[in-house]
Amino acid sequence: MQDKQIMSAKSVLRKQLYSIINNLSKEEINRQSKIVTAKVLQNEEFKKSKVVSIYLSMHNEIQTEDILEEIFKQEKKCFIPR
Repeated sequence: MQDKQIMSAKSVLRKQLYSIINNLSKEEINRQSKIVTAKVLQNEEFKKSKVVSIYLSMHNEIQTEDILEEIFKQEKKCFIPR
């Protein structure tokens, strides 16, 4: 595949994924958020870490508030990208 074809295919894929994500119900986002949160909090690397990097979630993304609460509760350092 040529570079232009690859870029075009990526653009189409991004648009499709954006559409799928934006059409998820609030209940589905909450359900998926709970699954991700449980997996992160049970992860051995997370448990051992003293420093964690995480994003602040937007309305249509996996919600990170519960993970952030646990980070602060455990007094870990937290980095959040701008």
